[in-house]
Amino acid sequence: MDIRDFMPTNSKPSYDRLADVLDDEEAEALAVLVLMVLGWAFYQNTLPPEPTYEFMVPSNVPMEYQTVRFNATVPGTRDTEWLGPSNDKTDALWDSLLDVGVIALDAAQISHLSPPPARLANGQDGWAGTFEVFHQIHCLNLLRKRFFAPERNGPADWGEEADLWEWHNEHCFEYLRQTLLCHADVNIFPLEYDARHEVYVPRPSAEKRCRNWDVVHDYAREHMATDTRREAHD
Repeated sequence: MDIRDFMPTNSKPSYDRLADVLDDEEAEALAVLVLMVLGWAFYQNTLPPEPTYEFMVPSNVPMEYQTVRFNATVPGTRDTEWLGPSNDKTDALWDSLLDVGVIALDAAQISHLSPPPARLANGQDGWAGTFEVFHQIHCLNLLRKRFFAPERNGPADWGEEADLWEWHNEHCFEYLRQTLLCHADVNIFPLEYDARHEVYVPRPSAEKRCRNWDVVHDYAREHMATDTRREAHD
């Protein structure tokens, strides 16, 4: 049985009717256009995926994960040792997170970085870098100290001129803003209903799947450069 048996005798297949209304040049142009569209579609399917933030992470950095219950605290309580005024005790605790200086990087680890880092300045083989998390904590710690104890964290206390001190504050606010938007955390933040005030409020604690900080911290310490010069403004 042929499909043409079901077609009216005066009808033609659609491609025959198309040929009747197109001259040779138009038909050739249409064929070229179809080939270009098909070629573009094939090219798009063979493109590598868009690079992600994770693409910049050195492949040999161990990535272990663990479940952590966040402590968001509630008004009127300080149920974590990380909170409280900037004093010798809390400052020492926060500073313990920042005991990593410059990390020595090899050629493979910097191959995708833009701009490329500088070579280590003390003759050690490799390039200079640090994990973003340490600069993020540095900025948060700086703002914490200057918020809780401005009387002991002024320009002179930090060895900075007034304009540099102000720039440092602005830099940290803007850097942390961009970092949060870059990661754009879409984990669900649980809310509970406060019937008394008729508002939703954050849950004081929630479980999160987090990278193991100790593993990252240990790796960074083990790969510190022998160069004792520190990162500027640390």
